[in-house]
Amino acid sequence: MKLSQIPDTQLKNLTVSQKTDIVYGKIEQNTEKADVAIILGCEPKRAERRALACVELYKKGLIKYIIPSGAPQNQVNGESLTEAEYMKRVLVKNGVNPDIIYKDEHALTTVENFLGSAMVWHRNISFYKTDSAYVVSAACHMRRAMFLAKAVLPRYLKLYCYYSNDEKDNAQSWFKFPEIIKEVDWEIRCLKKLITTGIIDDIEFCE
Repeated sequence: MKLSQIPDTQLKNLTVSQKTDIVYGKIEQNTEKADVAIILGCEPKRAERRALACVELYKKGLIKYIIPSGAPQNQVNGESLTEAEYMKRVLVKNGVNPDIIYKDEHALTTVENFLGSAMVWHRNISFYKTDSAYVVSAACHMRRAMFLAKAVLPRYLKLYCYYSNDEKDNAQSWFKFPEIIKEVDWEIRCLKKLITTGIIDDIEFCE
């Protein structure tokens, strides 16, 4: 069955196994070495988890540079910080060398995360000297993020995924938590829209 065949009004009626296949299917953590890690921004609690996932990559020696991306402002301990600035602080606090971090503080959407990060990447690191990247996000966001990364970033780049550790947001548990159910349903609607507009290929899933 293909996602394009499901009417928008019926998307919520898909089974748990079908939703799991659509959102979490074909997404595996990577352990390859890459030049850059792009962290996709979000609200502080989840942004911290994503930044800590990137710390894991750094401490394993799998990345050379990090681009935290996100413009929206959040109040953190009385300060108004962009998502990118907050994630940078989490990275530095946990031992990442600040000299390898380049912020994108303009992105408002996932597409803009990659557009903005691409500009920051090329101006500060150079596409000509690099050929690979990790996309770091939440597990339920990862499939859409990887589709969009492939659509927006230069085609020659090797792209890998790495997602934050979350006891709720995973293929085995998401359906037990209302807030993650909401996220999964949102991701499915977004994927369907991307397919309908021709930005990504159709998604086949179990019947």
